[in-house]
Formats: sequence, structure tokens, C-alpha cells
Amino acid sequence: MKNILLFSNHRQAFTDSDGLPQQRKHNLVRIGLPFLLSTLGLCYTGCTPDKSAAPVVPVRLNDVVPLEELNKILVIDSVIPIRIGDSCGITHPNKVIYHGQNLYLNHWQSIYKYNIKEGSFQQIINQVGHASNEYTHIDDYNLDDEQQIYLLNSSEGKVLVFDNEGKYLRTIRKVTGGNSLAILPDKGFAIAASHLNRESLVTAYSPDGQTLYATPPTEFTINFNTMTKGNILAHGVDEYIFSTQFDNSIYCTKNAQPSILVTFDYGDKNSDLEEAASAVDFSKGMVNLDKLYKKVSFTDYFCLYKQYLTFRAGQYVIIYDTEQQTAIAPSQIPYPYNLLFHEPLAVSPEGNFCIAIGPHDVKQILESDASKNVSYFTHTAAEYEDNDVSLVLGHFKVRDKE
Repeated sequence: MKNILLFSNHRQAFTDSDGLPQQRKHNLVRIGLPFLLSTLGLCYTGCTPDKSAAPVVPVRLNDVVPLEELNKILVIDSVIPIRIGDSCGITHPNKVIYHGQNLYLNHWQSIYKYNIKEGSFQQIINQVGHASNEYTHIDDYNLDDEQQIYLLNSSEGKVLVFDNEGKYLRTIRKVTGGNSLAILPDKGFAIAASHLNRESLVTAYSPDGQTLYATPPTEFTINFNTMTKGNILAHGVDEYIFSTQFDNSIYCTKNAQPSILVTFDYGDKNSDLEEAASAVDFSKGMVNLDKLYKKVSFTDYFCLYKQYLTFRAGQYVIIYDTEQQTAIAPSQIPYPYNLLFHEPLAVSPEGNFCIAIGPHDVKQILESDASKNVSYFTHTAAEYEDNDVSLVLGHFKVRDKE
């Protein structure tokens, strides 16, 4: 294990690599027009997409993924305990966004900013209430290119905008209900619907909040909501990548007609709409969550770096290589290394990634022989245990072009 590069502090330069995802129709969603996924290398010819054109990618969720396989994709650089301080009541973040040297973390009704280089940590947004500059709940949040923070408060039908220090800027009202928000530079934003809102899957808005388009809902409606975050991703100039619950496909849209990007085959963990509907049949008083959660019932926390699309599929973390059309589950690497990948990756535009994990996971690794073969645990066991959150920091490697 000592020579496995995944567990190294050596950094490599990043180079460009184009991905080649394809497209097809999905039998559970009314879709039509083809899409352009330019920076991933797909060219639109003006033809109706072939149903067989999109890849169906197997994901081995019952198998152990060799460390060497993950090592071809990314490297862990360090695991650092966050110095929170008494002023911040964060325990484990609900979502992390990585931008430059800053991490933006959401915990309950607040957003915090942590500067990796300086080691400084501050609460920047905590404005709960019903006023125009306040919110009742943080359903999701995201950053634009200027690191302005867009905060979605679905129950109040509004999006609040703050600067990167938490200063209130403006409120956009009368937006659709949803649980995930993405931002396109200078083009506006889009909201992915929660499963309780079946008016549309995705509603796109201009920067000032005018509705641009809304995609049609799925044919099947299940009255169940996991309240996931980050199941829509802004991509390229004018497109969004998104998913919907109890569906093994990921979609792309830049208008009201979404097209399929890829379908994943999770084997015996594939979600089935009819089974999901019977598991949450409220008319019969049935809510079988155990049955639902044994399957991949949702995908969320999308991040894209070059050809690598990362996301969470149920309880598993997935990295999809759009160029090779292959996917692996880092959460399936051998114990105890898999404890480092129980949570979704937050990926920066520069190709760095962060995973927030709890002290119990770190403790298990430090107590194992595995910790003797790696160099990224640079603090004492007491320092890791005394802090509520540790950050797994690393970077994506780059496969040389042939």
C-alpha cells in the first residue's frame, strides 16, 4: 500500500481532456429535441437523437474497487481538522462548495466560509425570518462566477442573493418550489423541482427572475421527497445537467425539452418506479423507507471537472468518466480508506476536491494499520478527535492524451 499514489502529497499539473457523452430518449420522461454539450465534446448535427446513442454505463456497487483504479483518477493531499471556534455551531455540513481557496458550508440555517490557506472560519449568513432580506429555510445555495451566493428559500418562493462575505444584495421573488439551484454566468439560474412539486422538472430564470422555460414533469408522480441538494448543475454557456428521483438517468437541457445524457445500471440496486410507488403508498398507510433506501432512489451533489462528473447515487459516491464512459464508486474502495469517501465530493473549478467527514471516520483510520502507509494525516489523533469536522483535500489527476 505504501506506493499507491492516491495516498500521496505529490501534485501534478492539469491539462485539458475532452469528454464524449452522448444522448438518447428516456421512456419515463416526455423529451424531444437534441442538446449541445459543447465543452464535453458533443456536436449537434440537427438530427433527432437516436434512442440507442446514449451510453448505458454499469456501476459496480456490490464489488470492492481496487485502490489502484481510483488512483488513476485522483490523489489525496491532506486531511485537516477544521478550527471552528465557539462562535460557529457547525457539526457536520449539509453541503460544501469549493471555490478557489474558500469552502462554503451549509449547516442547518446558516452558511459558513472557511479559507483553506489561512485556516480562518466564519459564519457569514444567518438571517432567519420573513423579511425581504431573510429566509425561513435554506433549501439549497450556489455561487456565481463572482462568488455571490444565491440562496433558495422554496417555501417562501424566493431566491436571496448575498456577496461572498454574507452581505445581503437583493431578493428574487415568485420562483417555483424546488430543492436544488444552479447558476449560469450572466444567463440566470434554474431550480430543480422537489418531488412534491410536479409542475415541472426544471424551471430556468433570467438574472432578474423572469421565467425563461420550464421542462415538463415526469409521467409518474410519487408523493415522496428526499430533500436532496445539488441535483442540478449549470454547465457551459446555457445548459443544465439534472436528475430526477427514482430514475437512473441524468439529463441535460437548455430549453423546455430535456435530453438524456447517460443512464446508469446499478444492477440489483436500480430504482424501480412501481416498487417505489408501492413503498410509499400513503393511501394504504405504507412508507417502507428501508425498501427505498436499499436502492439508488436519487442522485445529487453534481460536480464537473473536465471529463469527470461526480455525484452521489443513494448512499454511494460515483465518479463518471464521460470520455471513457465508465463509472466507479470511490465509496467501494477497501476498508478503512472507503471511510474517506462516504460523503460527496465538492470540486473546485481548478480540479481540487474536498470531502467533509466526521471524527469517528478519522479515528477508525488512525487506529488501523492503513494510517501507517499514508502521509496525508499531518495532525495528531487528538486534534482530529477534538474537532467536529475534518476536510479530505485532494486533486484530480490528468490522463495524458494519446
